[in-house]
Amino acid sequence: MSDFFKRECAKLKGRWTALLVLVACCAVTMVVAQQGETIDHQRALIQLLWGDSRELSNLKVKDSISHAAPPKPAPDTVAPAPPPPSKPPATKPRARKPKPPQHSERQAIERPGPRLLRYI
Repeated sequence: MSDFFKRECAKLKGRWTALLVLVACCAVTMVVAQQGETIDHQRALIQLLWGDSRELSNLKVKDSISHAAPPKPAPDTVAPAPPPPSKPPATKPRARKPKPPQHSERQAIERPGPRLLRYI
């Protein structure tokens, strides 16, 4: 019995690498097939979102056009006169705080250091 076991083990030693490569190829093939399906689903979702985005843009344009042109009053009616402008109460002018100097990208590049990351 042990003689049979030794012969079978010797046969498998040469085929072990081939069997491992076959299993790995099958696994890679399954992963690629799954990725193809995922890409197809993502493409369908992107197309759906693109259509929704175009529809929303069209609705916004129509809404802005309808709000931009208010209805004109009939020529035989007179619009009420606007109230006279009133003067605001006199107040003391406030002292403004000086703004800190703004750094340009050139200054940030000329002076490398920790501030460089803020401007790039």
